[in-house]
Amino acid sequence: MEILENRQPGLDAIRASDLAFHFGELIEGPIFDPRDFRGDPTRLDANLVGVVKGQPGLLLGREFAGKVDHGEGRLRSVEAKPVAMTERLVNIANRALGLVSDGTAMLLSMNDARSVDWTRQLRAQRPVAVFQHNRRIDRQAVIVPLLTHHTYPSPSIPMLDDRTALRDKASRIVWRGTLRGTRPFDADYRFLMRVLREDHLPEAEAVALLAKFPRFALTMATRQADFCDIGYVRSPDVAAAAARYPILEAGFRAPMRAAEQIASRYILALDGNDWASNVYWAFNSNSLVIREASPWQAYGDNYFRPWVHFVPFDGGVADLADKFAWCETHLPEAERMVANARAAWALLFDPTLHPARIRMVHEHYDTLFRRSIGG
Repeated sequence: MEILENRQPGLDAIRASDLAFHFGELIEGPIFDPRDFRGDPTRLDANLVGVVKGQPGLLLGREFAGKVDHGEGRLRSVEAKPVAMTERLVNIANRALGLVSDGTAMLLSMNDARSVDWTRQLRAQRPVAVFQHNRRIDRQAVIVPLLTHHTYPSPSIPMLDDRTALRDKASRIVWRGTLRGTRPFDADYRFLMRVLREDHLPEAEAVALLAKFPRFALTMATRQADFCDIGYVRSPDVAAAAARYPILEAGFRAPMRAAEQIASRYILALDGNDWASNVYWAFNSNSLVIREASPWQAYGDNYFRPWVHFVPFDGGVADLADKFAWCETHLPEAERMVANARAAWALLFDPTLHPARIRMVHEHYDTLFRRSIGG
């Protein structure tokens, strides 16, 4: 599906694209019935939970076993940690339970960077459909939006009144965010946060690990670059790590609200633990998004395409400099991408289409589940 400022798809095409994207390879079914799981739940991923609409339910995942109170078909209280992730899962589960039929069984996992092969882990004979907010491009999952990060307006996606044309903005690339990231290079240090929490690594070794993550590497590499204003904000975990690894201090920058960042022509979108969260407000501005190539998919990615709605880059400083130079010498093309992005964003967060899309995804899952169990 291609959405342009002056050419937009019809409603049927939008629905077809949304279903194909949200379900991926799972769109036709059949899918695994979670109630058929016969293994040991304590051996499953800690953050997987199963629910059945209108029934006492099914619980999987050692973090949740015995800790969820099913009352009237809803999840009401959870004691598992971390609390923020648990509340996220409960909220998404309750939304899902309100949109499917009685007796429908569902699996959900709302942590970041979900890269589990669920069909293999559950030893299922059919593909396992797990509701997630992220999906690695080589995995199967059903993508659903989060309640906070994918709601407009919200603290995550503020209302912006951007009346300044791209060419009238400051000629620079801006990025602010927390120091996060995942990389598949090492099982022990896949999450950047794991590196930050270490207290025994020599600084040189820690810096070598951190340099594998673009948010750190680009911040360090562009400190003296006049075309960039890139840096991470001071958070408690990074501030604590800076006491052990002083080089981290060099990357701290003052926070910038979205309304301040759109004073720049270009907004950098860097993956965190999975997808880049700032795209959801940046695409609704007159600034052009320069987006890191990502192995992750998230809500709305089927609405935006490289060189149509944003400029892609490979995550390295050399390519970022090249893309900046290209944009500066191709302002008409850059402005066209901005206009296309705003048109696509308006469809994604249309106040009628957005809730209808969520209902459609759950109704399709309901249909797949019923068909799969012969109902």
